[in-house]
Amino acid sequence: MNSLDLGKGGSYSIKKMKAEMSRHDRIEHRGVVREVSGPTVRVEIVRTSACARCHAGAVCGASETGSAIITADREGLEVLLGDEVFVTMASSLGPQAMFWAYLFPLVIFVIVFFSFYGVTGREGLSCLLAAVALLPYYSMLWFFRDRFEKVFEARIRKV
Repeated sequence: MNSLDLGKGGSYSIKKMKAEMSRHDRIEHRGVVREVSGPTVRVEIVRTSACARCHAGAVCGASETGSAIITADREGLEVLLGDEVFVTMASSLGPQAMFWAYLFPLVIFVIVFFSFYGVTGREGLSCLLAAVALLPYYSMLWFFRDRFEKVFEARIRKV
């Protein structure tokens, strides 16, 4: 029983329903293939003001204008340089990405700033030390980038 009987209107397959639901659970951006290397492709995404429709557009780095290069798994899909594709990622990863990119570093900065300000009473020095305290954090992000790339995996599909 792989379909849902809708009476006179026909049937709706469960596979089709799952595909429709999964499409709504993903963030999609249209891009152009710039490099194909083995199982991955590098896709250039031109970021435009169309991102303004997104509820997270005010804080998301993708809402800025310009372009970005995204490395995505091509999953055996045959693509050539210059092909237009959609780069997709699970929308549930958005809040997690915002946490690691914005919220956690902000918490570190605020804690270090107020700690040093309480000890020294000097705003400028405290701000400088708080900014320097982010260097180990961003170094750790860089060190664990492979793990983050697996969690925030982007995929492509043809237009």
